[in-house]
Amino acid sequence: MKQPYIWDNYSDQPYPLKDRAYKKKMRKSQFGSLLKTFFVALAVLPLSLILTPFVKRKQVHSSDFFCMGVDFEREPEATLTMIEELGIERVLVRLKLWEMEKIPLLKEFLLLCHCKKVTLKILQDREHIEDLALLRKDLY
Repeated sequence: MKQPYIWDNYSDQPYPLKDRAYKKKMRKSQFGSLLKTFFVALAVLPLSLILTPFVKRKQVHSSDFFCMGVDFEREPEATLTMIEELGIERVLVRLKLWEMEKIPLLKEFLLLCHCKKVTLKILQDREHIEDLALLRKDLY
């Protein structure tokens, strides 16, 4: 599977899209969705502002809310050592659907993190978004 966009391995996120024509084409293709979002927000925003004082606030514990994002491919043993040194209990790991061949590496890393709470973030590409059969095949 081809890489959907240029990936910055240092920051572990995609580079910003520079192709204006592509961005414009994608915006036009999703115009209906953007219009629907606008009208729903137009209806919900005033209602939410009126009801805000009556909503019961939930106490959020920062120790259960935040987690540290780590790259399971970049020096797994050293990463686990640093996680232990920092006393981190919750770990965020990203899985790129266009790199399904790295699942065994991810499994090894997750088995080493057995005492931590792990959140798995699945990153999709355009191919998986548009082809639900491919998405289902890769996730199951």
